[in-house]
Amino acid sequence: MTGVDLSENLISYARGYAAEIGLEIQFDVGSVMSIPHPDASFDKVICRWGAFNHLLTPPDQITALNEMYRVLKADGLGFIEMGDGE
Repeated sequence: MTGVDLSENLISYARGYAAEIGLEIQFDVGSVMSIPHPDASFDKVICRWGAFNHLLTPPDQITALNEMYRVLKADGLGFIEMGDGE
């Protein structure tokens, strides 16, 4: 499992919490528009907490979708959690 977030503070917190509860998880600072991993790295990509909703322009959204697709293995699955707009 690998976690990616723009916020160095949140990544630092996640690393500490994972260590506290005994989980070995890699956490990296990065953006969904430029995922810091090679092509075909993951079986699954999950974009949570409405992060996709913060991409306000169609070009940014397309860039993010292409990045998620790029890091998925050929038979991988992608999931984007969307808010209801409220």
